[in-house]
Amino acid sequence: MVQEASSANPGRLSPASRLWLSLATLGLVLMVWMNQSIPFHEWEVLKERVFETHTASTFETVRYPVMFMYRRASDEDLYFHLTGAMLGKPVDRELVGKAREGSGEAFDKPTPPADGQWHPPYTEVPVEYPPLVLPFILVPRMLTDAPRYFCWIFGALMGACLVGAVAVLTRALLRAGKDARELSLRVFLISLVFLAHGGIAIQRLDAVTALLIALATAAWIDRAYDRLAFWLGLAAASKFLPILLLLPIAAADETFLRSALRGATPEVRRRGRAATLRLFALTGITFALGLGPFFAFSPTALGDVLRYHGARGLHGESVLGSLWALIASHGPAVHAYGSYNLPGAGADFLGRLAMPLSLVAIAAFAWFVYRRGSGAVVRAGLVVLGALTILWSTGKVFSPQYLTWGIPFLLFLPAPALRRGVVLYAALVGISQLYFRGYFDAIYNLEPLGIWTLFARNLILGALVVFVVRLCREEEASPASP
Repeated sequence: MVQEASSANPGRLSPASRLWLSLATLGLVLMVWMNQSIPFHEWEVLKERVFETHTASTFETVRYPVMFMYRRASDEDLYFHLTGAMLGKPVDRELVGKAREGSGEAFDKPTPPADGQWHPPYTEVPVEYPPLVLPFILVPRMLTDAPRYFCWIFGALMGACLVGAVAVLTRALLRAGKDARELSLRVFLISLVFLAHGGIAIQRLDAVTALLIALATAAWIDRAYDRLAFWLGLAAASKFLPILLLLPIAAADETFLRSALRGATPEVRRRGRAATLRLFALTGITFALGLGPFFAFSPTALGDVLRYHGARGLHGESVLGSLWALIASHGPAVHAYGSYNLPGAGADFLGRLAMPLSLVAIAAFAWFVYRRGSGAVVRAGLVVLGALTILWSTGKVFSPQYLTWGIPFLLFLPAPALRRGVVLYAALVGISQLYFRGYFDAIYNLEPLGIWTLFARNLILGALVVFVVRLCREEEASPASP
């Protein structure tokens, strides 16, 4: 039918060509357009030349709004200098010290000398990132000593990960019989949502986690359950939190918990138990293997990183933190453990409560999807997206870059709900980019503008949670139906 349509309308692109064009557009947005700005300290010099000394060229002045919008993140500066320290290169010790303030004894170590020798991470160079993601910052640093080129290489690499995430999910849906023309429209809409999300999408390591979660979901759609376990284990090894996706996945698929607990015959229940055990075991083994390189550096490396994340206070941008700040604001947030956290006994108590709350919430969601059963292929992506929104809503730490994980899953929205879902998600990432780029100081200083902005963000996130969870009830929903 596609060939007939193409021959009847030789001037029109085929559905497959449209899909490739949409993916190419997404690549240009992520790897070129959002990747064109310069490191923060270089942007500050440009800002002075444009607005104070008026020595900027006409081209620089005209281009300045784009340089401002997509200026590089301080995280990239930290990546550059931490990997430089590993390679024995000169680093900005003041910057590293500022990033490491209040981060515990294991992270309070002097920066190694610039002697050109290898200084291993976790032992000589404390880092809070799992070893699985270190190559994504170490390789760009090995290619250049210029911060600007490091940022461009790293941004292109993260953009490629996000394009890969969308592509693997698109291919899985095509194999499941979904319409290429409809999917090309969704990929284009995803490009617009990434534009609303801003440069933060490619300026953090979260793009790696997004790709691994997408690979796991594509394997789930293909019913390649061992591959699902492999990619999900690696996703957890890259960020820890995705390990909690395992329970709703097992609850939503007929092969696992539903067969194990409600199978029609003893043999079906036995196979269900065996499949569930295999899924959990393979995911756990892959997770453990992904964390294994910690021990190649130091027997205490994993414990140091876990203590680092466990000791972090209640993040001011988290849902719990922003609601607590609205009720009982007592001055600015404190920079420690790499983020701005709320001080005080009440905030500390809520911080300790966050993980049990996440476990209860994800278990409740798993029970919900377990009771609904599994129907259409699209439901796999909706279950993953629903679980992610719940983890964002209940976590101790919630930064805007976490939203990067869910954008590829807009491919799974049923056609009748597509417009509403895209608008909700675009509003969520848009308000996050607004305060992150426009007045982030009002957030961490707990000023009224910042607190009420986060309150509005929480309302949008809450609406998205309800929206996606309700979609998970629609067993026969299809993203390809017009």
